[in-house]
Amino acid sequence: MNNSGVERKISIREWWLDYSSLHASYKDAVLACMSALNVTKHSVHKVTSSLRIAGVKILDKNNPQITVSGIGLSEQELRSKHDALYKLEQAVKTLISGKFIPEPEFRSTISIDPSKFRSKADLPQFEQFKGKVHSVTYWGNPKDIKRLKDEGVLS
Repeated sequence: MNNSGVERKISIREWWLDYSSLHASYKDAVLACMSALNVTKHSVHKVTSSLRIAGVKILDKNNPQITVSGIGLSEQELRSKHDALYKLEQAVKTLISGKFIPEPEFRSTISIDPSKFRSKADLPQFEQFKGKVHSVTYWGNPKDIKRLKDEGVLS
């Protein structure tokens, strides 16, 4: 939210720079961006092309590994690749108000091994992002989850 209390929608460019590295492949990142921002594939491709032209390294379409200039990975790149807690912390920042994602879909979108996901997802800091109904856990914006828990829709 900004100072006026209005939630600011991030741009495709901002999303791509902040969150694309959380995904194992270019295709996965494009699909996640489309879902998170409710934009078309063409719009995402257009922005990633302009970023490439500007010299920003983009997930390689043919190789799921993160490409970097020079030798080695930055701490953010290393964490984005291997740190399940970091991936989950970044992923919950992208949850959109009014959207609820079933846990298996959420987990697969952020490319976390199921055994690592469970141990991280059960940490107290993530309780506000999830609710359960009919044996299905849903992830969503904390305000929406709280409201539906208060109304008895989610537990």
